[in-house]
Amino acid sequence: MTANQWSLEIPETTRSDRGGIRRSLDPTAAPMLGSNGCLTLYEALRRGRDVSPLGPCLGFRAVSTRGFATPFIYSSYVEVVARVDAIAAGLASMGLVQRNDDGMLLLVGRGRQ
Repeated sequence: MTANQWSLEIPETTRSDRGGIRRSLDPTAAPMLGSNGCLTLYEALRRGRDVSPLGPCLGFRAVSTRGFATPFIYSSYVEVVARVDAIAAGLASMGLVQRNDDGMLLLVGRGRQ
């Protein structure tokens, strides 16, 4: 066990379609949340944008006409944050976002139409 290990794999729980089941070493302990002052993924994306605006952030591999994977094609941090902001604005304009008691934004389901 290492100093940064927070869970152990339960023996004989690994299957061919997934890894083993893991359990916390100490249910009262919690790993450090956040890094460099970032507590959410959105804050981490914005920090990445501030540190390396044109750096590679989110990538994908296309498939050539012969069926081979191409090299990764990356979007920069600036492009990814712009996409996230556009999606958030769209959700808000559709009335799908509400604040809870803590001030956090939550998606609101509309049920089946």
